[in-house]
Amino acid sequence: MASISQETPPESFDVDQRQWLTRRFVDVGNALKQSYKNASRKEMPYKPQIGDVHFFPDPAGHTFDVAITSEGWWGLKSTGWVQLA
Repeated sequence: MASISQETPPESFDVDQRQWLTRRFVDVGNALKQSYKNASRKEMPYKPQIGDVHFFPDPAGHTFDVAITSEGWWGLKSTGWVQLA
């Protein structure tokens, strides 16, 4: 199984924090792909809950919610789906 690098998060919550989170999502995505546990969604979750995180492949040809506009990790907030990276 792939290893995830150990990196201390930055103290500030601005550009540094966003870049750090992006690197973490890339690491997690790569680790999941290498361990074959990255189950890409082919449709929207039946009963999504706030805080859910899913990987959606290219939306062309799938019946995703209109909010899912590109491939990647998406999280559900109270205001709707947002892309995480």
